[in-house]
Amino acid sequence: AMAALGVPTSRALSLAVSLDDASVAPVWRDRYYDGNVLGERAAVVARIAPSWLRFGTLEFLHRRGEHHLLRDVVQWMLREHPYHFDQLGDGSYDYERAFGMIAQRTARMAALWQAVGFCHGVLNTDNLSLHGITIDFGPFGFIDAYDEDHVCNYSDRDERRYAFGKQQEVVHGNLLLLADVFADLIATTTTSTTTTTATTTTSVAAVRQRLERRLKEEWYVPTYTSTYISKMRAKIGYGDDVVDGVVMDTVGKLLEVLQQHHLDYHYFFLLLEKAVVEASPLPLLVLLDDSVGGGDGGGVSSRNSGSAAADLSKWFEDYYLPTSGTINTTIMQHSNPRIVLRNHIADIAIHAAEDHDDFSEVDALAALLRDPYLLDDRHGCSPTATTATDDAARCAALLERYGKPPQSPPMPVSCSS
Repeated sequence: AMAALGVPTSRALSLAVSLDDASVAPVWRDRYYDGNVLGERAAVVARIAPSWLRFGTLEFLHRRGEHHLLRDVVQWMLREHPYHFDQLGDGSYDYERAFGMIAQRTARMAALWQAVGFCHGVLNTDNLSLHGITIDFGPFGFIDAYDEDHVCNYSDRDERRYAFGKQQEVVHGNLLLLADVFADLIATTTTSTTTTTATTTTSVAAVRQRLERRLKEEWYVPTYTSTYISKMRAKIGYGDDVVDGVVMDTVGKLLEVLQQHHLDYHYFFLLLEKAVVEASPLPLLVLLDDSVGGGDGGGVSSRNSGSAAADLSKWFEDYYLPTSGTINTTIMQHSNPRIVLRNHIADIAIHAAEDHDDFSEVDALAALLRDPYLLDDRHGCSPTATTATDDAARCAALLERYGKPPQSPPMPVSCSS
């Protein structure tokens, strides 16, 4: 689901499930920490990644004062993963350069999360990879109605530490914690002849300050911003002739409208393509139909639909009229997925498999998610289809079922879901 959207991620290798047999002990789980414990079959997903080294791996060693082991781990990482950490090639280790590469890769990943509407759920330092890829898929989720305060992790519903709109800030904060680690490594290397503790401490503080500045001015903030602008530019079909400031202003006003009226993020961009083709905002007003829903329990209320329609129409006018000749719908089609793995979609497939031993929904959904932009001629939605036409018909039926927003509130998940 993530890799096909172009988001850096670890990949699933296999799934092992325990037998559905009375002789096999179940796994007892309290899904929502409410005392309602359920017995379930055990399942283990094996995932692959360049390594499983995390921000927290280095932070743990640093806080324990295991500096020699810390240095060995970092040097192993730089040596064994030249693709991710292009070093000097003379056997030396450029820790500052490596930290900058980690920051830039992490920034690209975080920006793509926001652009595709992905909420991770648990963004502590132990859940961020040093390779800048998405790991530890626990209580994650794709947003339905656009909501910067959306929390996909049921356990975080009170504090809302990892809300969708806070992800950029939280990831930046975790990089600042990692800067503490690398400042020590850099200072120790460059002041190896220093004999006084005071001089070394001053050096560490100076290096730490430099890393923080470079995160803001060179690595994290600029990379995040440029990646996000590039992705959102494509989603609304603007060409390179439209300056970044106009793109951000247009996108910012759009998100305000979606947030204010609880409108579905993903479905909006599909309707926008149609609106551009028709040179009219009318297709966007489908979002206000009660039958579509808004991911918040039924979509926009009737008393607010007039205001929402006016705001959508005004935004479309400001977006379309100045640049109508340059809006590229082909780029939009390659940038706006026809389907994402919303929680209610996954729940349908899971229950079909668990309750009825019917894996056809899982297989069909997996086929669509491997090609969420529907760019291939044959998607494999129906393993029994003998022609591309039959397969396309099955895909169309699935998209009619899965491609629209849910009419119920967002489905909560937790680390025990």
